[in-house]
Amino acid sequence: MFDKNLHLIIRQVKVENPDELEILKVSFPKFATYAYFPDYKKIYLAIVAEKMVGYAEFNQIFEICDVVDFEVAENFRGQGFGNLLFKNSIETLIKNGVKEISLEVRESNFPAIKIYKNTGFSEAGKRENYYKNPDETAILMIKQIL
Repeated sequence: MFDKNLHLIIRQVKVENPDELEILKVSFPKFATYAYFPDYKKIYLAIVAEKMVGYAEFNQIFEICDVVDFEVAENFRGQGFGNLLFKNSIETLIKNGVKEISLEVRESNFPAIKIYKNTGFSEAGKRENYYKNPDETAILMIKQIL
């Protein structure tokens, strides 16, 4: 678990603050570049000691939501930041009316699968050779909110 003296801030990126997207791209180079910030895109940041340590990206169309990406900086993994970021993001989406959330995850990504299961997701199927470099099967997971 993370050092209790470290203060974790989780917040949503807002359209009116596009500089956060630029900082996100620098902190996480694989983050997609958007020419604009569509209304359906929801991005949550995890910040510790004024350093961006993770993000969770979602596409929300009405009450249906897909997890697009979720990443924690390598030197902050295994300390509970990812769990808190993902759980907080999901809770916020649910408060805003989301009734179903789906995602794909590499079948070898055991830390992420554990976070997803701990957040109420269950396996819904598999997609063979969904991922490339290396080729790998995706596990489809879903969370339905009653």
